[in-house]
Amino acid sequence: MYFTVIAKLETGEDDLEYIWKRTGLDAETPIPWENKSKSSKKSTGELADYYSSVPRSLLVRVYERYRLDYEMFGYDINSALVLGGHDPL
Repeated sequence: MYFTVIAKLETGEDDLEYIWKRTGLDAETPIPWENKSKSSKKSTGELADYYSSVPRSLLVRVYERYRLDYEMFGYDINSALVLGGHDPL
């Protein structure tokens, strides 16, 4: 088995549209899901609240377990740590 597409939740709407067209499903049926709320991104303060409620040790363990995903998708563990009031790596 191999992958031909890797999608991200942050770009899920665009990714789903691409997959739908690439597979030819758009000729059969409309895209079944669309984020109609288009809610804005979380503010820095809201993110800080989330990350500050998670112990640093847990954030680091998650990072270590999913390091490849962080690297592939360009996520930065230090941003999460600093937002949560923790020391960066």
